[in-house]
Amino acid sequence: MTANIAEIDHNSCIARPTVETRPASLSAQWWPTGVEKGSSFQCGDWYVGEKDSFVYGYRPETVGFVIDQLDKK
Repeated sequence: MTANIAEIDHNSCIARPTVETRPASLSAQWWPTGVEKGSSFQCGDWYVGEKDSFVYGYRPETVGFVIDQLDKK
């Protein structure tokens, strides 16, 4: 979304100066490569950051984890 991250209510969020996460597997023209590494807040399961006047939020993928757990059974 187009927004200024400073104007978003962060009461339920935790500031995260750096985020270690897997790259997103999402492939879309509107999703900038590596934007997930620029996240500055964690809001529940979601990570939120700003790039070029747009605010991006994503939730780390768990599909690989679930498949790995099913394979172990």
